[in-house]
Amino acid sequence: MSYLLPSIAALILVMAQLIKTQSPDFNWGIYNCRELETKCLSYFFGPPGDMGQLGQPGIPGQDGLPGTPGPKGPKGYSGIGEPVPIAGPKGYTGIPGLKGIKGVRGNRGLKGEKGDSGSSLQGDKGDNGFPGFPGPKGFPGSGGMVLGWKSCSWKFDSLQEYGLTKECIFNKTHADSVLHVIYEGSMRVGFCTTCCKRWFFTFDNQDCQQGRIEAKLTGTKLYSGPSYRHERLEGYCAVAAGRTSVELWVEDCPGHQRAMKASIAKVDTTSRIIIEEIYVS
Repeated sequence: MSYLLPSIAALILVMAQLIKTQSPDFNWGIYNCRELETKCLSYFFGPPGDMGQLGQPGIPGQDGLPGTPGPKGPKGYSGIGEPVPIAGPKGYTGIPGLKGIKGVRGNRGLKGEKGDSGSSLQGDKGDNGFPGFPGPKGFPGSGGMVLGWKSCSWKFDSLQEYGLTKECIFNKTHADSVLHVIYEGSMRVGFCTTCCKRWFFTFDNQDCQQGRIEAKLTGTKLYSGPSYRHERLEGYCAVAAGRTSVELWVEDCPGHQRAMKASIAKVDTTSRIIIEEIYVS
């Protein structure tokens, strides 16, 4: 259709010239020209033709510029399925609970190993000195010689029933000597007919390797109360030279149940441990 426009325009100009020459007094304006163009164009255009065949696809254009990032989405849930609950803020500290009831007294624990000597009580072993000159021959002995001794005394506590009664520290100076230990004091047992208590010595929390030093008392009265006896327990034990802890313990005899606990009268008496270091010829 665009190729007909120049011909139509030329035809309009020819007709305009023809009319102008025939009517020299006629004045053509813009309105007259447009009206002529509108009426004349209807004679040059027919009905629309059939649609032509589709042309070949054009060459693909270049990729466009990347778009701007979208807004940040909402926070998702962890896992698949129902949302996992989100932990709330930490609560306030609760009120402390009431103090519990005192538990039953446990059995006596096993004896621990001997600890290391403290640096403030005994220093490091020094070098061996030069051999001394032989001394004169001594007088015949009477079977033993006391090289040193120590006494530890305390007020007897009648309310103490079991456990460690007294600890006495002794410094043994010779490796070939023995310790003679003596306990003098009160021993009691009562309110039972089958109970049995055992008093015994230990050295650095260990029984004497040459034989236990102990005494046992059994109950003979059930309702008349305990009987108090002033007893003497003694024995000999060979231990290494150096600082030694001598302990006196009280516990039930093996195979006997503990006696019923009952209030007893205070007995004002003094107990004593005597330790002697004796050289045996």
